[in-house]
Amino acid sequence: SSDLIPYRTFKSLWPADGWSPELLSAVLNGPLVNAYVAVHETGPEITNEVLDMAPMPRITPELRAEVETLVNRYISIVSTLAMPMKELQPEAERLLLEIDAAILHGYGLPPRLERKLLDYFNGFGDKRTVGFPVSDYFPEDYGSTIPLWLYLSDKYQKSTPQDIIDNLPAITHADL
Repeated sequence: SSDLIPYRTFKSLWPADGWSPELLSAVLNGPLVNAYVAVHETGPEITNEVLDMAPMPRITPELRAEVETLVNRYISIVSTLAMPMKELQPEAERLLLEIDAAILHGYGLPPRLERKLLDYFNGFGDKRTVGFPVSDYFPEDYGSTIPLWLYLSDKYQKSTPQDIIDNLPAITHADL
């Protein structure tokens, strides 16, 4: 509607050198900045002071390229009007996880702290304003504290106890 006027809570952010809009949006929408804002703000407004102090990840050219690729793939998928969102949801949700995992990797948090951070968001997937409910980062019964990027990796997802057994080196009597 043309009669809507931005209020004082309206903020504009521009990416600095080395930052793209995709990277900036991924960091600001990522779990660490969201948790930081949640514990440092008491009202509905996010102040400039809190935004200025929000922790930022270490950005490498590789991280920037990875995040930009993931964000652009996500935008491409959710912008597709030919398919119903129900069919697009699994891939879109997976991309959101991969974006968050890449950003978290840039912070280099210890795995236990990263897991505690991600568990903070459990049960709030329906509050994420992406057009569909999002699952928790890890299944409820998953107790490991590995980083999200490793958990999402194909190699980790394909690993099974039998795979480990099959790939153990043979130890012979001569080796002892």
